[in-house]
Amino acid sequence: CVVSNLVDAAWSGRALAFVPGVVYVDTNAVSGANNGTSWANAFTTLTNAVANAPAGFEIWSARGVHTSASTVNKAAFNVASNDLFGGFNSGMNFKSSRDFVNFETVLSGGNDQRALYKSSASNIVIDGFTVRNGNLTVTAGDNGGGLYVGATGGNTETRNCRFENNSCVNLGGAIYFHNTSGPYHTLSNCVFSGNTTTNGIGGAIYALDGDTLTVIDCL
Repeated sequence: CVVSNLVDAAWSGRALAFVPGVVYVDTNAVSGANNGTSWANAFTTLTNAVANAPAGFEIWSARGVHTSASTVNKAAFNVASNDLFGGFNSGMNFKSSRDFVNFETVLSGGNDQRALYKSSASNIVIDGFTVRNGNLTVTAGDNGGGLYVGATGGNTETRNCRFENNSCVNLGGAIYFHNTSGPYHTLSNCVFSGNTTTNGIGGAIYALDGDTLTVIDCL
């Protein structure tokens, strides 16, 4: 499925069932077209949304648990050029309406699989997710059990997220920042709980010297 014709939709003075420039994900949207064009027709997997979303579109995910059998970059989900927003209930049209507790949106890793990998030079936002159960404790040298930010540049802003029970062998049980050319990364209003490394370096966060990392109101 390819998402198209969203930005050209006419408002015509009425409340729409979708927001232009957004691709929708809802694990419970089993009766729609599943092409991401509205909540009713949402993709049922984040994998399909990421694969089909046009560059620059936001991806909005309703509550639910997202898993994947992907082995690319040892990650359940690989994100390149789309901002990701969780914490929605199906039907919401405003990010300000989200509830990260009652509408928890989980990105889950697995055995020898981190939850999320950021692989491009684009600037992206990750907002409103629980990143959980990434487990890279099999291969020596593996970093970033929850989120791995690759060495391709681009700023990353991670907001309103929980990182729970992620682990890796080497560096950054929850998050590993691998850029060395000076991109800027921000973590704000995030909670870290139960993240570990086998060698004990950076159980929550590890950033290489070339990164500029700002941490605001995180536990």
